[in-house]
Amino acid sequence: MSVFQRSIGTGNGANIYSLPYQQLCGQVANALRNQLESGEGDLLEIFAYNVPPENLERLKNQNTQNLSNEEQSDLSIIKEQVLNQAEIGLDDLQITLAKFWLKIDYFFSIVIAFIILEFLLTPANKSVFNLSDGSENEIIALLVSMISGFLAPTIRNLLVNILYKK
Repeated sequence: MSVFQRSIGTGNGANIYSLPYQQLCGQVANALRNQLESGEGDLLEIFAYNVPPENLERLKNQNTQNLSNEEQSDLSIIKEQVLNQAEIGLDDLQITLAKFWLKIDYFFSIVIAFIILEFLLTPANKSVFNLSDGSENEIIALLVSMISGFLAPTIRNLLVNILYKK
């Protein structure tokens, strides 16, 4: 990842990985735009993977040549093609990460709600794990933990939007 750190141009680059994934993808897109304008950089080669080699060379040598209007137009089309590829890839990455974190969020919300209910019911000699006596309380506790686990990410997002809305 030192390629990315050099491309962003941040000091030691360690703080860039502390950003939320949406901002990190934005930093990658900005770095690519900068490299497309300068014609230099490793990200240019990474994101221009399906651009013909002669077009990649034209991108790299764009500042050393005097280009006609037609050549500049062709170069703009190539840049646009690379940017579109990068945006599609970064959008796919963001969607994949969002789905992954949502699944993790739901899983841990359900587990934590289940553990809290088990802990709260234990002093009363009841347990979520003991369903053999036919008591309805255990089934209700299980249902409450599952429902609260599924609702926890939604409630969290609602509270974040209410509390941190500027």
